[in-house]
Amino acid sequence: MRISSLLLILIFLTGTVSSCGDDPDRRGDEADSPTAQRPLTITDSILLGPGEQVHVGEPYNMVVDHGGSPSAPHRDIWISDSFSNTIFRFDPDGSLRARIGQAGPGPEEIQSLSLIVLRDPDLVGAFDAGGAVKWFDRESGDFSHAHTWQRTEVGRSQPVWSQGEGESFVVSALDFRGATSLAYLDLDTGEWEFGGVLPAPHRASVLEGTGGFAAFFGVTNITELAPDTLFTLVWGAHDIAYTYDVVRRQMSPLGEVPQRFRRNSDPDLPDLFNQIGWMPDDGLGLTLSSFAQGVWTLQDGRIAVVHSDLDGEGTPPAVHIWSSSYLTVLDPTRDEACVDLGLPGGSEVRAHFDVARDTLFILDRRLPQTLEDTSDDLETWLLKAPVPSMDDCPAAHRASGWLH
Repeated sequence: MRISSLLLILIFLTGTVSSCGDDPDRRGDEADSPTAQRPLTITDSILLGPGEQVHVGEPYNMVVDHGGSPSAPHRDIWISDSFSNTIFRFDPDGSLRARIGQAGPGPEEIQSLSLIVLRDPDLVGAFDAGGAVKWFDRESGDFSHAHTWQRTEVGRSQPVWSQGEGESFVVSALDFRGATSLAYLDLDTGEWEFGGVLPAPHRASVLEGTGGFAAFFGVTNITELAPDTLFTLVWGAHDIAYTYDVVRRQMSPLGEVPQRFRRNSDPDLPDLFNQIGWMPDDGLGLTLSSFAQGVWTLQDGRIAVVHSDLDGEGTPPAVHIWSSSYLTVLDPTRDEACVDLGLPGGSEVRAHFDVARDTLFILDRRLPQTLEDTSDDLETWLLKAPVPSMDDCPAAHRASGWLH
């Protein structure tokens, strides 16, 4: 079960989810805490789809298109909405440019939309729960063709394109049959290959347990560390980072992402989730683990990692849920890290992030703030905040020795 599926369960049980308020620079509940330092500064806030009545009901994936070059200025903003099974395309100024895709089980329709893939310069792909990656023309929105695939739970990380001959990419995909975490698609042949061994607790959950722990926490975050080398991060028991050699199909431990102010994970998490019929004390399990939202490679080779913590108050079905998000920046060359910087923006449960040109983009939806607030107003903003250098990291957030 992917992260969005877990949140859908929470939303179904609670009926109410909170996000940020009307102020684009709202700091969240920890703003006054002496430990929650927030050196990131919002340099721009863009209202998406002004006057277009754009409602992104269940955002699964956000991609800031920079034309394949991390150093290029961002172009369009792409968001996949699992609720409407629609891909939204926005101009850099936030204007709605297109809605792509139509909900349905047909060969040219989308059901349970998840990851989107930008295939420059003409096509955008949509991962479909029906067992296909469906490709659409970026400009007209017309259906082009599809690649069928064995259904697995895909993550939110953008696929990493292979540097070898032909067109192929690697995508984060949890496959229970082989207890693996990655999938490869050869676009020339349409053939899939699965690989990438899961960490020991996730693998044991699949092969020896009920699979519950792996189902909730087995989706991998990936980014390109070097040509044909991936940085991979699987969250759950611990946030263990690996390198993965795409050519040799070899995974090697790299280190453990440090934790300072975020929640991290309950050490008993694997055993708890593998028990048949187990249910957390609050009925929701909000406080059991931080959610690893994504990883990205910066221009100087550092790795940006975003986590979110969920919290709630009340009892089902009327529970007020919010999140706090944190940025960690890892420097593999110096074995240093800037850990758990509090992120600006609101407390969006369905928080989504992307990094382009060393700028963190934050999808920030303005939802009602309390259970009593029944207003229908909903705005979707995109916030931009430059990722700080290691020299700008506050002393309380500095760490070293995270590499194995």
